[in-house]
Amino acid sequence: MHVSLSQPQPSSSSSVQTPGREDKGLPDHLMFIFPRPFSQEPQLIQKVTRSQIQEGMALEYSSSAPPDCSPPTLSMHTTLRSGEEAVVNRGTLDGRPVVAKLYEVGCFASLLRELDAYECLRSLRSIPKCLGVFAPSHRAWAALLLEDKGDSVGEWEGLSLDERWALYEAATDIHAAGVIHCDLQGNNVVRDSRGRLYIIDFGYSYLDHCCEPQTCDELLSLLRRLALTRDDDEDGRESPPCLR
Repeated sequence: MHVSLSQPQPSSSSSVQTPGREDKGLPDHLMFIFPRPFSQEPQLIQKVTRSQIQEGMALEYSSSAPPDCSPPTLSMHTTLRSGEEAVVNRGTLDGRPVVAKLYEVGCFASLLRELDAYECLRSLRSIPKCLGVFAPSHRAWAALLLEDKGDSVGEWEGLSLDERWALYEAATDIHAAGVIHCDLQGNNVVRDSRGRLYIIDFGYSYLDHCCEPQTCDELLSLLRRLALTRDDDEDGRESPPCLR
């Protein structure tokens, strides 16, 4: 993926609203600083709606932009992953750890899928909080902002038995909410400083999923890859339906 680094050209229009599952504490405008090796000037970005993304980013700055005072700085420090559809950066928003997934305009369908999944799963503790979508006025890319919940766990073999059960239960909660992940692997699971696991990266997900754990291909595959069996259930934990 190549993210355009051209500079924004502010103009006037009506104000915009934040997409679903917004962070009420975030302002409408941020100053985005690219990670190294990019040496581009900071860019002013603002919150955008789902409909603006869906309609090809028909975005203009609100009449109040740019604000009189300096907007908070969203500074990207590290590129975590560069895939076919998104570039994942780690950084800080005025000292708060965040992750920004940058999608260029040709990949906004994946951005919308991910945004919809986070909205659908907003009540689950095993999913990072989505902070909204921001974009520059030139409309070439948009950034999905998320809480930074730590580093990926990597291979399943490094997980303890309790962690493997917690991951399986988190996946069943996602399915119960009507979402199928479609790319559930170790690099899409992260662990925070307290040891809690979170499932991330819903760019390939689909909504309106309905299944039974006993027959769901994704959940059965996860059980096999996590090597969970009845024999693991020695602490009184209730086995999942497909193991009973």
